[in-house]
Amino acid sequence: MDATPFDREAEYWMSKRGIPTALEPAIRPWLDRGLSALDLGCGGGRLAVAIAPQMGRVVGVDAAAELLQQAATAHPSIHFVRGDCLLDATWNALGGPFDLIASNCSIRRDYTPDLHRLAQLCHAHVAPGGGIALRIQGDQDLASLLPQSVRAALLYSKDEVARAFAGFADLAIATDEYRQRFSGEAYLRTFLARIGLPSERITVKSRGVVVGVRSAWIVTGRRDGNR
Repeated sequence: MDATPFDREAEYWMSKRGIPTALEPAIRPWLDRGLSALDLGCGGGRLAVAIAPQMGRVVGVDAAAELLQQAATAHPSIHFVRGDCLLDATWNALGGPFDLIASNCSIRRDYTPDLHRLAQLCHAHVAPGGGIALRIQGDQDLASLLPQSVRAALLYSKDEVARAFAGFADLAIATDEYRQRFSGEAYLRTFLARIGLPSERITVKSRGVVVGVRSAWIVTGRRDGNR
């Protein structure tokens, strides 16, 4: 994965705070129990930082070197690891197993091209009785702005997600949909370029607020076995 765009936008990602509203119900049952958690694709540590006060141990992993270094400096109580989440070596460096593996919109085809492999690694590194709470961008994300060919190259369908994570008991996939406003041309160009639409292919025809419908899957499940 090329993490360069995220390093260039480190200030933006470091400014993110709190558990995303759509992901909060999936994470809430794991809080205040002294458990361990992994923030998969942690970026600036938004999720890791938000849940750390209510967890026994939190680890964040990401491929973006500069962004991760800033997160580690800002939040020294959290262990941040740089690595490719499809590699055994990365997972071995994380110090699992974990009671909870969580992720906020960091699982995408261009980041993690082998979703089955990622699901297998999550299952292997979740403690018996532990679970997953993943927010994965859906294949209808920004359907109002992006052509289907671009979305197909970037995003996983609900069926693909269900097949990949079928090894988890009580697997549930809920839909998270909301509207996002892009008020500035520069921000819109940066955002679309980050998700795979080159800026030279973007034409801004009028001023004003551009609204795109966002779509994601909230994936929950647990690993069978006694704690």
